[in-house]
Amino acid sequence: DDEFFLLDGFVVKYDLDEPAGDAKAVGKRRLGLAAVADKCTSLRPLCTWNPEERTFVEDEQSDRLALRGRIVEVLEDVEMSWRQAPRLYNPHGEHPEDTFCIGEAESLEDVQVVIRPSRAPTT
Repeated sequence: DDEFFLLDGFVVKYDLDEPAGDAKAVGKRRLGLAAVADKCTSLRPLCTWNPEERTFVEDEQSDRLALRGRIVEVLEDVEMSWRQAPRLYNPHGEHPEDTFCIGEAESLEDVQVVIRPSRAPTT
């Protein structure tokens, strides 16, 4: 990871812990999508709510990961923004959560995208 310039909030592709059986057999890497966090010491896995969506939020069902030795690529075409936190977790609604819109210039074909319909924006 020393080869990458990183800041908290950068979105990266990273090696997943356990490769799938057939992917390992043919030598393909399985990658996840995460945001750099905690003063560049950890990764926050990201998810989206629809397979066609390119906006991602923190995957609250996944643990943060140690950053060192896992980053494969830093994505450049990413727009970071915020949305109001769901009221389920915040009854007053004044706290934002980070969102990451991945531009069309970035290929996600090699990424195991996590879909969590429950993370869809609330209206």
